[in-house]
Amino acid sequence: MSRVNSVSEFISIAYSDSTHVEPGVSSSVQSQSSHMVASGYGNPVPGISSQMVFVTSGEPGGGSALITGRATETKRRMTRVHRAFCFLVSRISTDSGPHPIMQFPLTRGVERGQMSTLSHADRLHETLEQWLENTKVGDPEKLHSDLPRRWERFDNVALLPLHSFTSDLWTEIISETWWAEVAEALKVERLFRKGEIKGERRESTAELLYGEGVDVERIEHGVRFVYRITECMFSQGNLNERARMGSINVEGEQILDLYAGIGYYTLPLLVGSKTTEVIATEWNPNAIRDLHKGLLRNGVENRCTVIEGDNRTHGKRLQGCFDRVILGLLPQPWEGLQTAVEALRPEGGILHVHGIAPVENPEYWESEVIDRLKAIVPDAKIRGVEGIRVKSYAPHWDHRVLDVQIES
Repeated sequence: MSRVNSVSEFISIAYSDSTHVEPGVSSSVQSQSSHMVASGYGNPVPGISSQMVFVTSGEPGGGSALITGRATETKRRMTRVHRAFCFLVSRISTDSGPHPIMQFPLTRGVERGQMSTLSHADRLHETLEQWLENTKVGDPEKLHSDLPRRWERFDNVALLPLHSFTSDLWTEIISETWWAEVAEALKVERLFRKGEIKGERRESTAELLYGEGVDVERIEHGVRFVYRITECMFSQGNLNERARMGSINVEGEQILDLYAGIGYYTLPLLVGSKTTEVIATEWNPNAIRDLHKGLLRNGVENRCTVIEGDNRTHGKRLQGCFDRVILGLLPQPWEGLQTAVEALRPEGGILHVHGIAPVENPEYWESEVIDRLKAIVPDAKIRGVEGIRVKSYAPHWDHRVLDVQIES
């Protein structure tokens, strides 16, 4: 196989392979000064509906292309070279007329008949294309448009977005063989599809599509989270806050995590900091099971005590013992504020209060946190130390955390 080292050579191969170039129109690439020009009419490559003129410049490893004419969304493609070529076109424009210069990664090697370094997304499109060529089912254009555009990859897993492959378009395609092809395209051994987070315990309803086993492992900043993905949720958006919890100075502190879950903040504190001990309270038995797995996996089980049940019912067991309390409950942790304040040492301490706040006015939520705390301990000195945006929660709402200092 010949290797293509530049966009101009790539275009030349795609056109010279075509059988639909109209008579009298050259399909070769011609040198014009420092530029390379290729042109064609009709439908030289499936997915192109009218004349295309390509101008590329630069050496392999850097350069640009100017396209005039009209390009449509890619449809069925005859060869992999044609397929890759059409991807280049469809990513630039769907309108006629001159188009802005677009940079190409010219160092990426492309073999005739095979692209050597396809992205996972390209591989997924290629898998669908090959499937359609073999089965002749479905509407190619609609199916390509309905492919998921993003997913999470970790462990040996790809976690697809909610509703991926659920439309009626896929009825004739979905099968164990299809899922195996998708897994191969994404270079994973297991496929899951996200589900709704349901119930008061905020449990996952993710679905196993392909592979065996529902326990997964994520590694963040040296911390290993082990959980059953079909039962316990995990928010990727909280990454920075988990990292922050693993880096704050808590040497020698006693810490209470009121809503521990699978150890979202408990594990970073134990692995990344020098805290003496974390008491983790949780009422979901599935999360407790996975929290114990995470403690063992990270070798910190001797520095954590897990208390099962509603933290409001633990009474004096939690009172007056802690330097720091984490309230990581959404949408709001109001029912836990009294327990958190009473858990602090008599001289006070730090609360990390999570909640959702309006994007345009997070100060309103921060003021509400302070006001609610003052109603519980009116004689204490209470101040917000730092307010941090964690992630977007919903349109016009952010997940935020407010660090609060309380001094008696």
